[in-house]
Amino acid sequence: MNTTAPELALKVGYGWFSRSSKTNGHDTHIYLDGTGARVEVSCVTRGTKHETGWDDIVYVGQVFKYVESIKNKRQRKFA
Repeated sequence: MNTTAPELALKVGYGWFSRSSKTNGHDTHIYLDGTGARVEVSCVTRGTKHETGWDDIVYVGQVFKYVESIKNKRQRKFA
C-alpha cells in the first residue's frame, strides 16, 4: 500500500505573502516549496483563493512543509 501520495496531498498548501501585513507586525512563516527551498509567507490556504483583506497580497506558490514562524515588529513610519 502506497501512502506517500495521500500524505503529501494533505500537506499541500497555497502560500501568500503581504509586505503590508509584515510591516504591520504580523507574524510570517517559513515553509518549504516543491524544490525544498524556503519561502516566507503571510498565510497558507487549502484552496487557490485567500480572504485576507491585504490589498498587496501575492501568491508565492504551493508549499509543502512548515519550518518556523517569524515574529515581526511593527515598522514605524517617519515623516
